[in-house]
Amino acid sequence: MPDAVLASVWGYVTRTITGLDPREDSLLWEIIRGSAVAITKEESSSSQGIAFSTTYADKAIRARLGDAYTKHSDSDFGLVGRAASDGRNTYIALVNTSMSTLDFMLRKVVGGSLTGLASESVDLTAGYQRTVMLSCSGSSIKAFRVDMTTPKLSATDTSLASGLFGVGTNIYDSDVRAIHGALSLIFTARLLSAASPLSRALAIMEFDVEGSGSGEDPYRPALSKSIANHDVYGYIDLDSVTWGTYEFYPDKAGTVVVVVTGDNPYRGGAIERQRTKAKRAFDAPNNYDEAVALYNKLRMDYPHWIAGKDNFAYHVLGLDELDLLQNVDFYYGELIEHKTHYDQLKQVPDWEIRNRLNELIDRLSKVTILTDERDKHIAKAKEILSRGW
Repeated sequence: MPDAVLASVWGYVTRTITGLDPREDSLLWEIIRGSAVAITKEESSSSQGIAFSTTYADKAIRARLGDAYTKHSDSDFGLVGRAASDGRNTYIALVNTSMSTLDFMLRKVVGGSLTGLASESVDLTAGYQRTVMLSCSGSSIKAFRVDMTTPKLSATDTSLASGLFGVGTNIYDSDVRAIHGALSLIFTARLLSAASPLSRALAIMEFDVEGSGSGEDPYRPALSKSIANHDVYGYIDLDSVTWGTYEFYPDKAGTVVVVVTGDNPYRGGAIERQRTKAKRAFDAPNNYDEAVALYNKLRMDYPHWIAGKDNFAYHVLGLDELDLLQNVDFYYGELIEHKTHYDQLKQVPDWEIRNRLNELIDRLSKVTILTDERDKHIAKAKEILSRGW
C-alpha cells in the first residue's frame, strides 16, 4: 500500500479512536476487546464482514454508509442484520448510486441466493455518504437513511429469525477511498434497540417475480420501468416507486405482494403506472379491520405465509402499536406455535429473549387502542415466559 494511503488511513484511525466513548455499544470497541466476529464467504476471499459477537433477533445497526469510494474502485459496503458467520444468510441495507432510481436498497441472502426486499425511488449523487440504519423487529425489516425516525424502506420477512449484526465489506483494491469507506463504516457502527415507526402504504400490488437469485440478477418484483437520461443523475427510472415486499419467497410463489409507500420524485403518477403493470392492485386499507380483511383475501393465494394479520396490518398502516403485536406473534410462533426457525431463535441468549418479552409486555400495557388484541398479546408473551423454550 502506498505511503500516502497509509498516512491518510492512520490519521483517520487515530482521530476516530481519540473521539470514542467507551460507554457506547460500538463495533470498534467490540473489535478492540477482541470480541468481534468475522463474517466470511468461503467462495469469495474478498467478501467479508465484522459483527458484534452476540446473536440477536431484535436489534438495529447504525453507521455512516455511502459510496464516495465506490466511484473510484469496485468496492462496496452495507449493514447486515441476522447474519450467519458464513455470509450465506443475512439481511442487508446498502447504497449503490450506479442504479437507476433505486439507489437505497434492502435485500436478503438465504442459502446464498439474493432477493430484493425493498427499494427507495431515489437517485443519489456520486460521493453520497450519510448515516444509515438497518433494524429488525419480529418479522419487520426496516432501513433508514439520514432520517433515523422514519424508515425509507420496510419489508415483512420471516426467512431469518436471528443472527449477527454488523457491517459487510467487499474491498477489491487499496484505493484510499475504499479504505476510508470501510473504516468509516466500521468505526461509526453502533448497536441499538430495534426501531418501530413505519410509513403508511399508498397502494398494495401483486407482481410477477423476475431474476435468478444471483448477485448480478437478484430475485425481485417485475415492476414497470421507463428509463430516461437526467442532466444531474444520469439514467433514471420515471416509473420507479418506493416499495417493500410482504413475505417474498421466490421458491414458493411466482408472484409477490408489494406495499408501495412512495411515488416517483421526478414524474408523478408512477403509482398509477405501476397499477397497469401489476397483476392485481388494491387501495391501501384505512383501518385495522380493512387491513385484516385484505390480508385474509391475499392469504388464500399465499398459503406459505408465516407472518400473520397483525404483521400485514402493521406493514400497511404503520402504527407503532401494531409493531408490538406482530413482535409478540413472532416470538410466540417461533417458540411455541409453528417453530419454523426454533433452532435459529434458540441461539439468542435467554436473557435477551426474556428482556425483550418483558419490554413488549410493558409497552403493550400502555396501549389504548385495539384493547382486545392488546390483552391477547400480553397473554401470549406471558405464556412464552411461563412455558420457557
